[in-house]
Parts: sequence; structure tokens; C-alpha cells
Amino acid sequence: MSIALLMTACNKNTDATTSTDETTQLDAVQAVAVARVSSSTANNTSRGDSIYAVNTCERNQRKIKIDFTTLSSTITSYLNSNYNSYTAKGAVEITDANGTVIGYVAIITINDKPIAIKFDASGNFIKVLELRQGIDIFNDRKFHPGGCFDGRDGKNKDTIALSNLPLVITSYISTTFTTDTIIKAFYTRDSNIVVITKTSNGLYANVFNKNNVLVKRELMHHCGCNGKIVAIAAADLPASSTNYSTTTYPGYTLKQAFKVVDNTGKVKRYVAFIDANNSKYAVEFDANGSFLEAHLIH
Repeated sequence: MSIALLMTACNKNTDATTSTDETTQLDAVQAVAVARVSSSTANNTSRGDSIYAVNTCERNQRKIKIDFTTLSSTITSYLNSNYNSYTAKGAVEITDANGTVIGYVAIITINDKPIAIKFDASGNFIKVLELRQGIDIFNDRKFHPGGCFDGRDGKNKDTIALSNLPLVITSYISTTFTTDTIIKAFYTRDSNIVVITKTSNGLYANVFNKNNVLVKRELMHHCGCNGKIVAIAAADLPASSTNYSTTTYPGYTLKQAFKVVDNTGKVKRYVAFIDANNSKYAVEFDANGSFLEAHLIH
């Protein structure tokens, strides 16, 4: 997936670069194009082949492309802390009708996947913007079957039955992480496999590449409560945690939810393993469903 930084205007009388119909449709979601669907279409100027970050601003606001290096230290510190080894791809300054700066969008890639992150004027994190293919924007839909984001149908077609995990992976986990229990496994769009495991002291995401070699082991939650981690249904998550995920990761899909309980059965934490635009996160909440922290898995 090659990266481009193209812009369509929040105010359709400024920076208009499309036909009238396309401008109107893109204007409705205030979009910034951040990537091409694949390298094979990198030289194709069709907006249907582009991936856009949507809802970057409101009507009568304006987006101005700026140099990534001019972003504040507050923003870059956030990116360095939460997106280790990211690649900077672009930045946008958002101004109101009077020209006052009201926010920024930083565009980065992790593992060649684009991520667009919105910040306020002071550089405080707001949310990870939803991405859509241009063809879906033009047809007023969030995804289409076979498209980049068809996992939003919530059917979890990428789930791997544990009995179908490659033997080399299950053997590696059993011999290298002897106390791990495998809970869930998923394919990623780039043919990697994410295996979620739990131990007596935590919940882990293990990422294996297409050659079944471990490339990352991420601690999703450290269980310091001497209790246990239990897989739960989405309906068992507190409403406040679901609302946070919906607001902060628009367009996300829940892959698996967990609760962490102590020895008395009292809930201490919740962990939601989600897919936001093909980037997977573990998002932690306290017992009341208030946000604690998020970890980028892949």
C-alpha cells in the first residue's frame, strides 16, 4: 500500500480538486487521502483507489498541508510513546473560518499501514480517524465485500480455529512460553497471525509473520491482582468503555473482550482487543469502564 497525502476541502469552495459530484461526496465526510489501495495502483489518479481519513474537520473549517516536522513536541511525544518505530507520512493543520488553528492531523504508517490521528490545537490526542476507500465514500458506505475494511461487517472472518493453527506456532508457544494458554488467533490482512495467550500474570498478543516466525510479543495487560483473565462477550463490557471505543476509534470492530477478576471474583479491569482500520489495539479500562491505556499490537 503506497502512501499519498492528498486533500479535499472541508469547505468545498477551497482546494477543490475533484469533479463537482466527487467533491460533494468527499466534502460530506471532510476527507484527507492518505494512501493508495495497493502499489499496483500507486500511479492511478482515480480517487476510488485511494484511502481517506474521514471526518477530519467540520464544514467551513479548512485543512492546510504542513511539514510533519513542524508538529509540536506534544504531538511527536505522543506518537513516539504510542506508535514505536512509526514512519511520518504527512500532517495537516485545521483552522476555523477566522483562520485560527483548532487542531492537527498526523499521518503515519506502521508496518506499511496508514494511521491518521487527530489532535487539538494544544497537541492533545483526540482520536484515531476512521479510514475508508474512495469507492465506498462515493457510494455512501463504510466498506464493501473484498475491500480493505470489509472486516467491519463484524463477522470476524479472520478468526482462525485453534485446531487450524500451524503446528510450528503452537509448538513454539508451548516450548518457549511454557505457562501460556492460547485463547484466540486471527489472520491479519498482510498474512501475519496474531495469537492471544494468557498466563497467570498477564494477557499477551503474539505476532507471527507469514513464515510462522515470532516477530512481536506484546503485553496487553499485566494481571497484578492474583486473579484470572476471562473471555467475555461484547455485551458484557461496560457501556462507558464501548462508548469510548466508538468515539476514539470510529469504525472499529471488536475481536475479543476480556475481564480481569481477583480471587474473590471482583472485576478489576477490562481489556478490549479491537481492529481499527486493520491496525489492532488492546485497550484497557478500569472496573467502571473508564479508559486506562491502549497498546498498538500490529
